[in-house]
Amino acid sequence: TFSSELTTKQVDALQTQIAGDDVVLLATGATQMVKINTGTNEAAAFGAGLYSYDGLVADFDPDTAKITLSSAMSSEAQRRALAYGVTYGDDVYAEVYSIPDSTHIELESVLGEPPTANDRITIRGGASDEAVAFVQLYSNRLFAAGDSQAPYRLYWSAIPGDGRTIEDWISVDGTYDASGGYVEVGDSAADDIIGLTALSNQLLIWKRYSVWRLYGDRPSTYTLERIDKHSDIMSNAGVITKYDAPYLLMPNGIHTYNNVSVVPVDNGMKPMRRFFDAGPDVSNSRAAFWDNRFYMTCKVPTTPAATYDNAIIVYDVARNAYMIRDGFEVADLTAVG
Repeated sequence: TFSSELTTKQVDALQTQIAGDDVVLLATGATQMVKINTGTNEAAAFGAGLYSYDGLVADFDPDTAKITLSSAMSSEAQRRALAYGVTYGDDVYAEVYSIPDSTHIELESVLGEPPTANDRITIRGGASDEAVAFVQLYSNRLFAAGDSQAPYRLYWSAIPGDGRTIEDWISVDGTYDASGGYVEVGDSAADDIIGLTALSNQLLIWKRYSVWRLYGDRPSTYTLERIDKHSDIMSNAGVITKYDAPYLLMPNGIHTYNNVSVVPVDNGMKPMRRFFDAGPDVSNSRAAFWDNRFYMTCKVPTTPAATYDNAIIVYDVARNAYMIRDGFEVADLTAVG
């Protein structure tokens, strides 16, 4: 699946549907996303760049309006051809009537110049091949961030329907609210996006030194605002969303967002003040919720140095009680059943 070994310490995963198939999306920040079909266990690249097909016309039959291609289309290119049509020659656009097989396209009609042999023919792609690190579903769209080439950029997909899926991040002709797009978040060159969390009515954007939120149900109503000017390091893999609120570790304790700002839980967890005064590393924290308890990992200084996080903070919500579990290293954790 990957051309070289991954060195990233975190991989974001999202379970969703694309064109009726159950898939898991993997975002690494190192390559374009990967989608795994959970029915077939097959892995494929998520989306496409500017074109899902870029080839040549081998032949054109004017009586049947059928193009023969010099090379075969992928199944994704065939889907997009039916949804978006094709472009050939000097940017002549034509709608597609049918696709008999992977090397033939029947046009709806030829209104301009007909295609000729060796004309370049293209099929629009999803424009969704960026190497993002974080993905969330919000308001029926896929949102993504963590592109190393654009570390402050927040992407969103087109709205699914009329042949589109969340793999399409392109502009939809004449329909701004159905289109995909992006926005640059913040005004500081060092303030990279480091995580995303979707709530029921807003998307939280965690940055290195600030926290923002996006709300609205379509691009024309999207509002982006900063909710905390002074934030600290956090881990995208360490956020628990419960009671429609995020809970996460920062270097000085568990925090949550209370619809106004990011605040410490239980007055900063005074019983554990000494633990946090030692400066645990939360940059690769993992978290899970089970049996009314938060489980959040961190790394505390040890000799020799630990490879992974080496402590779990357990917060019992019902009893408002805390416990530290240690004596082992934690690569990851999850709750099942």
